[in-house]
Amino acid sequence: MGTALAYGANAKAETEKEALTKLIDSSLSQFDSPGTPGCAIGVQRDGKTLVAKGYGLADVAAGLPITADTHLNVASVSKQFTVLAILQLQAEGKLSLDDPIQKYIPEIPGTKTPITIRHLIHHTSGLMNYTTYLLLAGFGAEDGLGGFAGLTRPLALDIVTGDFPPASPVGSEWSYNNSGYVALAEIVKRVSGEEFEAYARKHVLEAAGMKNSYFRSSNEPDMGPVAKGYKIVDGAPVKGEDSVQYSGDGGLITTLNDFLIYLDEINKGETLWDSDTRSFMTTPGQLTGPNPYPATGTLNTDYGGGIFIRSDHEKTVLLHGGYIEGYNSRWRYYPDDHIAMVALCNSEAANSIFLTETFNSIADHFFGPPQTPEAQSEPLDTATPKIVRQPLSDTLIARFTGTYVSEKMKTSYRFAPNGPAWKLTITSPYSNGAVTTDLPPFTIMDNKIMLGLATLGFEIDPAGSGPINEFYLSAPGVPHFKFIRVD
Repeated sequence: MGTALAYGANAKAETEKEALTKLIDSSLSQFDSPGTPGCAIGVQRDGKTLVAKGYGLADVAAGLPITADTHLNVASVSKQFTVLAILQLQAEGKLSLDDPIQKYIPEIPGTKTPITIRHLIHHTSGLMNYTTYLLLAGFGAEDGLGGFAGLTRPLALDIVTGDFPPASPVGSEWSYNNSGYVALAEIVKRVSGEEFEAYARKHVLEAAGMKNSYFRSSNEPDMGPVAKGYKIVDGAPVKGEDSVQYSGDGGLITTLNDFLIYLDEINKGETLWDSDTRSFMTTPGQLTGPNPYPATGTLNTDYGGGIFIRSDHEKTVLLHGGYIEGYNSRWRYYPDDHIAMVALCNSEAANSIFLTETFNSIADHFFGPPQTPEAQSEPLDTATPKIVRQPLSDTLIARFTGTYVSEKMKTSYRFAPNGPAWKLTITSPYSNGAVTTDLPPFTIMDNKIMLGLATLGFEIDPAGSGPINEFYLSAPGVPHFKFIRVD
């Protein structure tokens, strides 16, 4: 009888593996084409791996396939490991989450309300987000706004510790912030006496059993080739620039098999994820008010220790994603059902929308379709009133033409007409001289000029016909920078 039951259970498990593999094969079929980068994707239940498979190529030129042991850059998925390093140091009595950060990094300008380590972890510090600032200041603009090749830790710290106005009052708003995690890595370095990358590898990755993983640095171990990251240009893969060589806000190089080991540690809590750690990692940070966090309607955010805590299929789910040029990654863990999934990709075709849809189909396999899709949890007619967008007129383009300077941003912008759009020349300490990039056609929405669907905008008064003499540049995670015309 026992043998028969065991056989039946094994047969059922094999049937489920086959069904999941068929489902994922179908979802990732676009990466079966020759010369296509792709993904490594895995699924676990109760710590047992059901799927661990690679799709597409790690190196298109060399024809090297992606496997479960291919090294990939997971970008911001790294953040939780930075938090785990901080929690270890707190457990050893070497720091407190409620310490002001100036205790460890006195170069950061003081604020009326002290910024604590806890604020950094929960993205509520109000520090200016250095990556957004660098894009606005022209870093990497030679290849269009968006590149970070050549970015170093000293440069990142120079901005994090710079004399810039805060993006928001301490504790009052949640805004995703890479500066906070650069600062956390620096605190780990100064408190432990080791480089962050070396400390985190030894005390976090190896403790979790991730023997084939490491953090990017100028002195990183040689564990074999890393999958190249690919942009998609005119439908074809184009190798992106090498990523930054420091870690904290990103920088983890790992494999699918190693990350599945880590997800099993989240599930079992045998080394890193003890009860105190689990409680902190999965408890959302809080705002001080007065305005609630939009996603929850309360002062509770949905971000814990480098991890989002959300609801999907009427179940609690832990998740995070990561992106840096050419790489996309995402993972989910449903703690009540002990189900985990992860995708590590080296193609911009595997963007967050694609990976979310893929994960949703896997979740449907386990739980059935959700009765109330998350995207429709509130009636659409109660949303913010629609604002009509319209193209910029030739008159408005002409009004903006000229050079503007922001003293606080330490940057100048020069706009020149370029058909229905502009050429923008940016000069700043971070722009490698004056760099010029083509901007696509803008649209005007309310009193802001919006760049495509991006959230940055130029706040202006659209009325009138004379030259625009000043404007405010805004984007998530940075203060409003005032620009004044100089010619």
